[in-house]
Amino acid sequence: MKLLRQAFAFLRRDLQVETSYRANVLLGAVSAFALLVTLYYVGETVGPTRLIAAYGGSYFAFTLIGFAAAAPLHAALLQLARRVREAQMTGTLEAILATPVGPARAVLLSVQTPLLGAALRMAVLLLGAWSIFGLPLGDANLGAAALVLLLALASYVPLGLLSAAFTLRFKRGDPVAAFLDLTSVLLGGVFFPVAVLPPPLQAVAQILPLTHALEGLRLSLLQGAGPSAVAPQLRLLAIAAAVLVPLAFLAFAAAVRRAKADGSLTHF
Repeated sequence: MKLLRQAFAFLRRDLQVETSYRANVLLGAVSAFALLVTLYYVGETVGPTRLIAAYGGSYFAFTLIGFAAAAPLHAALLQLARRVREAQMTGTLEAILATPVGPARAVLLSVQTPLLGAALRMAVLLLGAWSIFGLPLGDANLGAAALVLLLALASYVPLGLLSAAFTLRFKRGDPVAAFLDLTSVLLGGVFFPVAVLPPPLQAVAQILPLTHALEGLRLSLLQGAGPSAVAPQLRLLAIAAAVLVPLAFLAFAAAVRRAKADGSLTHF
């Protein structure tokens, strides 16, 4: 109950800030619709292709799910460090980290609104593609898709916390997270299947959680695959989360201790 109350308090605070910028909400809706239309006509131009036959052959469906799913994972990776950097710049970081909530929990709770916004954008894209452009979701296994997405987030949130630790320690944006985000988008199967890449790049793609998240989501949403059918993807994402979660908490705690010891929490 205590955690829920804290989560609600952070969420209410951030929603009040976000809803005060109504133009952002309107622009977000316009950009989502523009992306939807663009992906549909690119898909119509490319046409059915055997390279993505395992997902139904539609390039529109393939890229739509790639873009839709990448949104919450992108937010999980980059927003934690961005929130820490904003608190550094506005001079509120020391106060936030000194609250009874605890440093890591305070930073994690501060990213609820961006994650919910990205998840909402994902849902809007899928529903819009289904209702307007006939995305074939009739046989989708939503339970399996939800499991894949939750485990993918469990892999990306600790990566975001590692990035926040870097920002806290070095007082600047984390170039490693930005590189990982770019690499994930290029090699993780957002635009094209991993199988078309040269073998060395395919090996790199297998290390990225996004690769397995998109594979599991496409199979469950487009082919109706259940949890047992996407078990390999679920297992790999769970292993990534099990390794990254403790590593991220240890790194963030060390960064906070170091900043408190050398008095650099208020530096930026």
